[in-house]
Amino acid sequence: MRFKRLDLIRYGKFTDRSLEFPLRPADFHLVIGPNEAGKSTLRSAVLDLLFGLPHRTPLDFLHAKADLRLGAAIERDGGVLEFLRLKANRNTLRAPDETPLPDGTLEPWLGSAHRAFFDKMFGLDHERLVAGGNSILNAQDDVGQVLFQSASGIAGLGKVRDALEAEADALWAPAKSSRRAYYAARDLYDQASSDLKNAIVRTRDWAGASDRVRELSERMQTQRREQSARQEARAKLERLRRVMPLLHEIEACERELGSLDGVAPLPPDASQVLAQAQLALARAGQRLEIHRAELARLEADAAALRVDGKLLGLGDDIEALDALRHRYAGHASAIAQAEAQSALLRDELLRSAQELGWGVPDPSAGDGLPALRERVPGLPLRERLAQLLREHESIALAADAAGAAHASRLADAQALEAKLQHHAAPDPGAELRSALAQAQDLGDAEQASSRADLAIRRRREALEQAMARLGAWARSPEALAVADWPAPPVVAGWLAERQSCRADLKSIAARRDDQAAAVRRLALSAEQFQRLHQPVTREDVIDARRQRDAVWRSIRDGGRPPAEAADAYETSVLRADALADQRHDKARETAEYRALAQQLEQERAACEDIRRRHEACASALEVQEAAWRERSAGLGLEGMALEELPDWLARKDAALEAAHALARAQDERDELADAQSRVREALERALLQHGQAVAADASLAALRAQAQLCIREADDARVRRQEWLARQAEARPMLRAAEQAVQAARARLDAWRAEWRAAALRAGLPEDIAMGEAAGALQLLSGMAARLDDLQRLRQEQIDARRHELDAFVARAAALRQAAGLAMPDGGSGVQAAFALSRELARQLAQARQDHERAGAIARAIQDEHAQLRAAERAAAEAQAQLQPLLESAGLGDPAALPEAIARSDRLRELSARLQGLRKRLAEDGDGIGRERLLAEMAQVDAARLQADLAAIQEDMAEAQEQQNALAVELARAEAELAAIAGSDEAARAEARRQEALAAMADAAARYVKVYTAARLLRWSIDRYREEKQGPVLARASDIFAKLTLGAFERLRVDFEREPMALQGQRADGRLVGMDGLSDGTRDQLYLALRLAALELHLEQSAPLPFIADDLFVNYDDARAEAGLRALADLARRTQVIFLSHHDHIQGLARSVFGDELNVIRLE
Repeated sequence: MRFKRLDLIRYGKFTDRSLEFPLRPADFHLVIGPNEAGKSTLRSAVLDLLFGLPHRTPLDFLHAKADLRLGAAIERDGGVLEFLRLKANRNTLRAPDETPLPDGTLEPWLGSAHRAFFDKMFGLDHERLVAGGNSILNAQDDVGQVLFQSASGIAGLGKVRDALEAEADALWAPAKSSRRAYYAARDLYDQASSDLKNAIVRTRDWAGASDRVRELSERMQTQRREQSARQEARAKLERLRRVMPLLHEIEACERELGSLDGVAPLPPDASQVLAQAQLALARAGQRLEIHRAELARLEADAAALRVDGKLLGLGDDIEALDALRHRYAGHASAIAQAEAQSALLRDELLRSAQELGWGVPDPSAGDGLPALRERVPGLPLRERLAQLLREHESIALAADAAGAAHASRLADAQALEAKLQHHAAPDPGAELRSALAQAQDLGDAEQASSRADLAIRRRREALEQAMARLGAWARSPEALAVADWPAPPVVAGWLAERQSCRADLKSIAARRDDQAAAVRRLALSAEQFQRLHQPVTREDVIDARRQRDAVWRSIRDGGRPPAEAADAYETSVLRADALADQRHDKARETAEYRALAQQLEQERAACEDIRRRHEACASALEVQEAAWRERSAGLGLEGMALEELPDWLARKDAALEAAHALARAQDERDELADAQSRVREALERALLQHGQAVAADASLAALRAQAQLCIREADDARVRRQEWLARQAEARPMLRAAEQAVQAARARLDAWRAEWRAAALRAGLPEDIAMGEAAGALQLLSGMAARLDDLQRLRQEQIDARRHELDAFVARAAALRQAAGLAMPDGGSGVQAAFALSRELARQLAQARQDHERAGAIARAIQDEHAQLRAAERAAAEAQAQLQPLLESAGLGDPAALPEAIARSDRLRELSARLQGLRKRLAEDGDGIGRERLLAEMAQVDAARLQADLAAIQEDMAEAQEQQNALAVELARAEAELAAIAGSDEAARAEARRQEALAAMADAAARYVKVYTAARLLRWSIDRYREEKQGPVLARASDIFAKLTLGAFERLRVDFEREPMALQGQRADGRLVGMDGLSDGTRDQLYLALRLAALELHLEQSAPLPFIADDLFVNYDDARAEAGLRALADLARRTQVIFLSHHDHIQGLARSVFGDELNVIRLE
């Protein structure tokens, strides 16, 4: 079965993604994607598609569980099946049209494969590869375990087997130990049986103990009733002791309340209200006096203050003028500095004009700057001159370069023409090339011959060693090849039958010894029990009664006189009665003795049955031994043990393989010699035809070198001539292009010269001026134009603008002076006088504003004082209003009488609250009894003797409690004695413990059988797999391993001398390396080789299924990764291989192995 298409409809991160797997001769498909692209999801999808989605899955992070869906098209032998897999409780397999399919639809396609088997056998990733390599290291001393766990994909079999054997030893072993579960349970069983014997009930003792317990219980009840009466009397006296003071205090409160009858009740806070009102009145009077004085002072200050309103109206203009004064303060010095800078610029312009040869302007005609500006060329003309200067150098250089290039091209063309006329190219011929190719295919002839001879010697030595390992049963290879040897499965069956028989014999022998020991222990227990208890059986009683009846019959029949037989009859009667009584009294001991006797009889019967089984098993083993002796004689292997046969057969196969290898090596050497002879003759013939001299004793290597030299010289000459012809063809158009370039460069230089003369005349420069002088003149002209612009900008922006601003400031200051009505300050009407006027106006404005602000603050303070006066008057009125309700409630008109009325009202309230609290306490301490009843009880007792009566009752209760405690101890002891005699439930608990011990013994025995059998089966499976698969698996794995290691290891070998046999790697030089000597990467490659070999062997016997490989070569270099891909290519010719990777370079390696037929699928 193979995948034709895989549909990831809604699964994990995928939605409606379809992967196509077209059929190729090598059915290999490369799936590449970065990390988190979904390669692991793809692996899970294959498992879930074929075997169903699990109930819980982490792949529902994008799609809901109910929406998960996969699809595929699979094919086999031309048949195609398309189906869907849903996440549902039933009918998870559907046709493309959603029609439900039977659950067993995929079974014919999958064979017997289930989910775990498919994942282990047909899936391999980097983590499993590393774990497999480590498991090989852990199982290095057991070749069978290495093969089995590599083929099955299960690592750690050694640990599993050791754990099973350790658990079996912890459950049971022939040697008794308390740490073993069976013997620990047996000790518990013995202890429980002993406890059961001690828990027997005796009737007479139980009756007396029961009466004693009943009597003590009745006395205890009487004591409790009397103690309850004493507690009630004590409670009554305690209650009277608590309430008597309360009753007296209640009477006193009621009398004082009667004296306050007619007092008007006032609020609880009446005294506080009175004090607050008096304090508020005093504060209000003080505030009125203070605020009236402050109001008079503020009104006087306001009358004395005068504000200049006219100056305040001009405030904005005065502030603007003052800001301009600060801004224009440095204008005079700036104007002087600008005039000095203007003079410097004019001098520089005059100097530049003299350098250009222009005349100096007449001072009487002005500064001469307009004339200079007219003579200086404009910016476009200056830029054109500068551009022509820059172009001159490149144009001149281009003309020179074009001339030099033309001369060089002409010389090259003439040299090539001369070479072609004086050199020819001979042709070596096809025959010489063919003979040389044949010689090169053979490689180094001498080395190849040496390797062939070395291979024959090694194969011969290997054959001799293999024949020597056959020992006393060695024969010639021909005899070994024609003999009819038993097949490995047949030998494995013989060994399995013998091992099973021996194991059964050993197990039965152990059981026989254990059973005999059990019989001896049981017989000893019965004998000891009889000596200790002397039980009377029913047979003993019947025998005694038979003797009594016999004496009676002799007397009755007259056989013996009564006087003579009276003593004998009395003795027999007493003995029979005594035995009957004794049997009745010891019924339990008798029953136990009979049970022991029956158990002893059963154990002896079981022992006899085991003995017979042991004899039958020994007889069967002897029959097998006789059969093997007969078979070994027929095979010519007399004296060989059956256990040695598999190893000897393997050594025999190795010897035959060594003989075949020797024959192949000899054939290969003969074929090599014939091929070398044919190639030598072809080389000699071809060299002679080419005109080469050939030595008679020249070796094949010399002839090959001579042919190579001849062909190389001819090829070099032909290549050189072809190169010259190509260069000549290229040189002709290049020469024509060089001539055209010279003409174009000269024309461009002439055009430049004409344009330069015209521009120089327009700029006022001589027509024949040199390029250096022209560059200097152009620089002077640019400097003069810049200085003229700077001078004009300086006069306009720095001098004229500042003078205009100062004139405007003077005019504005004069206008403000007239508006404010001020006199002009000393200094006239210049700029400095205007500055002084601005400062005086600013000072007077600040003073006017300060006076204005003070007047506003005084007005606001007067308003605040009026408000404070009104607030004080309101506070005094509110205080008077607070007292009015109190006066009305007390019925008074004078506030001075209020303190006494408030004091009487507070006393009335206090007494009422106190009386209420006393009544509440009386209800609590009187246990809910009414006041009249409490007064009646108080009248019945003498208050002076109340404390003494309480003390007496307390002493009586303490004494009664001690008696009750002693009686309780005596009752507990009696109940304990009754429980001990009756056994309580101790007998049941002992029996339960005994049954639990029996169950634990049974569980330990059952678990032992299961674990021991599992360990033996695992060992047998490993041995059987080694016996059946070791040859073909190791042969194929050796081939794959050699390719994966790039020849570093030649093959895998088994060390038959070690026990158990060990797997080793043989290097190319013959050295053997054990598993612990391999590097981590090499062990991984060995595990991969074993897995692939086992998988190929499995595919020979079962239907093919897709093999999923996930980044197996993540730690391999390119060469070994390519070797691994070639191993997978061999597997891909047997079954479909889907290789997952996140390394892009794998695609190039795979392309070199599979070519254009490689199918690459990219995941994003």
